[in-house]
Amino acid sequence: MSSKLRVIFTDFIESIPDEKLLGFSDTAGKVHTTRDYYLQNLGLTTNLPKCNILRVMVSNTISVTSAAQARGSIVASAFVPVDNPLTPAEIKKALIASF
Repeated sequence: MSSKLRVIFTDFIESIPDEKLLGFSDTAGKVHTTRDYYLQNLGLTTNLPKCNILRVMVSNTISVTSAAQARGSIVASAFVPVDNPLTPAEIKKALIASF
């Protein structure tokens, strides 16, 4: 991944409001969405310990030219334990570390 894309994706992850990274539902759904990117909760893992599966995706409608080649791609992912949840800062750090 180019350093320019790394900065773009990092900026998106850091812009996610902390309150959206607390108390995830057991069901899948979008957690935070912008025109260009979204954070999705895929639900729970089937193995123990139970974790919410999070991933950052590039929207098909992306307007950032330098990131257009990543359209529809997963750019970051993280597992958030249900019994011992991570803080919003820890989740952001895990997402950023995954790309």
